[in-house]
Amino acid sequence: MKQSSKEKDQLISINGFISTTTDKKIAEFYAKKPSNGVDFVPVLYEITIDPLIPCQAFADIETISFHPEEKELLFSIGSTFSVDSVAKNDNENFHRIKLTARNMRAPVLDDMKLKVKKSSQSSLTILLIKYLIELGEHRAARRYLKSILDSVALENDPSLASAYNCLALIYSKEGIHSAALEYYKKALNTQARLEYSNNNALAEIYNNIGYTYIGLRNIDVAIQNLNEAERIQL
Repeated sequence: MKQSSKEKDQLISINGFISTTTDKKIAEFYAKKPSNGVDFVPVLYEITIDPLIPCQAFADIETISFHPEEKELLFSIGSTFSVDSVAKNDNENFHRIKLTARNMRAPVLDDMKLKVKKSSQSSLTILLIKYLIELGEHRAARRYLKSILDSVALENDPSLASAYNCLALIYSKEGIHSAALEYYKKALNTQARLEYSNNNALAEIYNNIGYTYIGLRNIDVAIQNLNEAERIQL
């Protein structure tokens, strides 16, 4: 909050995807939700998109979103905004920060575009989730993962193994190694059952399992899995 106040009239860039809503009431509902954190300050961002000002890519994804009721508008990775004002009304328990969408290129965005061009339609959602995890957007990643896991009907669906692997990666980054290991093993079993299993995908999972065992300080088992990952890729 203090940092945002200092950046008034300056440009800020946000590394992750930005999920917003076109419905003001929905945004205020989330802003008013109580927080368990002592140092957390509720903030409502009001973003202006001026058609005369170039800005980073954004899309209305209400019709394809897993949560159409949220009337979601998604801003791309590397989106840039100017901070127009920071204020708090006496009758509200949250601050309002007004932004205007601007344009600034970012290497991570160029990398994402290149990978999207090389990806099949079925893998784009998993690619999005991986970027969200890489950028620390665990809450958004979990929301999409839950929707995938709820919608997958067949155990031999390739996206199921990828979803388990991504969920395990989130737990691993959060230091919850036992949960990470559980989902890595689910990913491994699912990937191994696929008729046309991808050796690179298997090696990635074994590698992830190895590092998880390192986190659990079980070095012998960690080495076994890391060696298996290397063997598969030979």
